Amino acid sequence: MGPAGFSNFDLLTSDDPAAEVIRLISEVAAGGAASLFLTGGSQAELVYPRLFPSLVADPTLAGVGLYLGDERLVPLAHPDSNTAMLDSIEAAPKGPDEIVSPTRAFSARLATSAAAGTDPSRETLHEILGWWSAKLKAAPIPRIVHLGLGPDGHVASIFPHSDDLGLATPQCTVALDTTGLNRHLRVSVTMDYIDDAELVILSTTGAVKGKALKAALDDPPSYPAGRLRPKRLAVVIDREAQAALA
Repeated sequence: MGPAGFSNFDLLTSDDPAAEVIRLISEVAAGGAASLFLTGGSQAELVYPRLFPSLVADPTLAGVGLYLGDERLVPLAHPDSNTAMLDSIEAAPKGPDEIVSPTRAFSARLATSAAAGTDPSRETLHEILGWWSAKLKAAPIPRIVHLGLGPDGHVASIFPHSDDLGLATPQCTVALDTTGLNRHLRVSVTMDYIDDAELVILSTTGAVKGKALKAALDDPPSYPAGRLRPKRLAVVIDREAQAALA
């Protein structure tokens, strides 16, 4: 168990955190249907070039469905798109429904609003939330959520300082970071949806993210990462992040 902070978690320090994340996923998902929620950013770039081939090569993982946990509401061609970043990984599954993504499903609508220099309309945002809520409700159990950690302590697109836009369902929400540190409107699974998963993996590497993890441990209510309360939480870090916890 880890130090006081989160209510209950395993702290796993590894010289190969990507392998540790893949091991945890395989432990829960092997042998049947399951859903895996993917993160973006540095953890995706670290883990998924090795995870995606494993999902193909290991027949016990054939039933794992892939979903995006959060996304910037930008066109697929935008450099900040998590969906596009995942698609660019050489071993990523290439079928249009292989990684369930709300921005993929609404790519034409998002491209139209971006070309006009505007955010998506509230009508479009409501449609995105309705579509994604249905997909999230139907996601196979067990559910596994892989999260990275922002330097401000955010997970998915749940920020320490966020506007209440009145756009949410029990499964997903539209969020905006009021500090401007995290750009773009975001669509994200909710904390309740994350906490309902059978396994949540929070992986973070490097000294900067280690300091963010320490801040969340020291003052859990002030950081979304500190408010995680899933059934099982595994925190995977490398040696640099471990040193920052001291």
